[in-house]
Amino acid sequence: MRLRTENIHEYRTKCSSIAQITLDDDFNVPDSKADIELIVKEWGDAVTDSVKVNKDKACVEGELRFALLYIGSTSGNERFMPVKMEGKMSFSENVNLSGDATGDYVTCQATIEDLSIKAINSRKISVKAIVTLKIVCENLVDIQMVTGIDEADNADMAQLKNELEFVQLSVNQRDNYRIRENISLPAGKPDIQEIIWNDVDVRNVNTRLADDGLKLTGQLDVFVMYVGTDDSRNIQWYETTVAFEGSLDISGCSADMIPYVSYRIIGRTIEDRPDMDGENRDVSIEVVLDMDIKAYEERKKDVIADMYSPMHELELTQTPTMLKKLVVRNNVSCRVSGSLQLENYADLMQICNCTAAVQLDDCSYNDGEISAQGVVSANVFYITSNDEHPLGSVHTVIPFENTIKITGDIEPGELEYNINPVIEQLSATINSAGLIEVKAMVSLDIICFKCFEYMGIKDAVLSEERIDISNEPSMTGYIADGRHTLWDVAKRYHTTTESVKNSNHAVMEDMTDMSVIPRGTKLLLVRKC
Repeated sequence: MRLRTENIHEYRTKCSSIAQITLDDDFNVPDSKADIELIVKEWGDAVTDSVKVNKDKACVEGELRFALLYIGSTSGNERFMPVKMEGKMSFSENVNLSGDATGDYVTCQATIEDLSIKAINSRKISVKAIVTLKIVCENLVDIQMVTGIDEADNADMAQLKNELEFVQLSVNQRDNYRIRENISLPAGKPDIQEIIWNDVDVRNVNTRLADDGLKLTGQLDVFVMYVGTDDSRNIQWYETTVAFEGSLDISGCSADMIPYVSYRIIGRTIEDRPDMDGENRDVSIEVVLDMDIKAYEERKKDVIADMYSPMHELELTQTPTMLKKLVVRNNVSCRVSGSLQLENYADLMQICNCTAAVQLDDCSYNDGEISAQGVVSANVFYITSNDEHPLGSVHTVIPFENTIKITGDIEPGELEYNINPVIEQLSATINSAGLIEVKAMVSLDIICFKCFEYMGIKDAVLSEERIDISNEPSMTGYIADGRHTLWDVAKRYHTTTESVKNSNHAVMEDMTDMSVIPRGTKLLLVRKC
């Protein structure tokens, strides 16, 4: 028989794998830079360039980018000045996968677990890092839903309709978004001779879907430390916030869809530029965001869950299919604070800048709550009164824990969720007790689904021969045992639910096809011929 079907497309996680690699190399200080006296601050980022899959193996290629700020000195110059040194380290790693991922959509995210930059001598450094590679393989699955039967085959066919509520992943796309901004130094600051350090971070990012793509708004937190062109050539710094907005073209999206967007910075460039008067007072900023864009669509679909013919044999082929229903789409804020004491607190003059990264260590679901535990790794950059060591930085790790309420009776095996932690606010101050106090606002962007199994009809074969029911009575008295539905009883005794309701109107009022008939209910069942 001919079935009317509708296919929906769904991305399913086929396999995932996590691998850690260790990078270790030595680098010489360029001849144009001063000798290393003291390393003040370090920075690193791991970026993947390509992922090539060969059956159950993935070859990941990328690079570790690093930078350090150190106090340098040269012979004949008694003044110690900060110097910035940059470099990169390429890597290629083969990662074993749990299945054959040929032709799948494969993504890889690289994160630095630990970074150590040490001075071997005044002209050589050692860079060591532990990088975690998380590989996710997704494949596109076609789910067939039977929505009806052709009119020619619909005669005398009983159909059990079921309204399915589920979410469909309609958009699954990765794209790069470039932010280009320009800032000018305030009037009281000298011109820029050389930028010796910079930090750029993206905060308070808001995304929404429209019919023509994804709309973004947010803020750039910019910190620039430089040497001025005045006679003193003192160290100067400037910190500001720049708002940005833009859009990305996303095919197949609409404003009614539910977005879930995560991002990370994969490239940043900060350069000094002449202003309209030809003076180096402008700073050009370019930041590249790697956007992982997912959009879900809530759908309701009337499908045929079961069917039979009272007069003909019908062979159904059913297959189990996993579907998801949206439970929670929320953004939960968590306040994090911690304090630390410097060894040489008396030399501390002023805090210049504070940077931080957030990482989730463990997430668990129990008793209707998701417990998220993680740490905020913060670095405080400051200026001292010591001429030999004019700059300094200190690092601290602040743990945090937060819970997210989940409504509904959901078993742990039925819940699927993603949590994306980002830092929305960050500050570092010196309190009255002489401690550096770090405060942060961590935003947990969460989406939760309840997974359920749907037995879908794959094929149906209707026999042309009629069922031999000559030995069965045309009417049957039935006493319900309280375990079967109206549909089950009608299917067993070769009748229809409409016939049962018509023959037993007094006890069948307000009962649906899937209602369980109460125990002891007496029914008269008339066979449909």
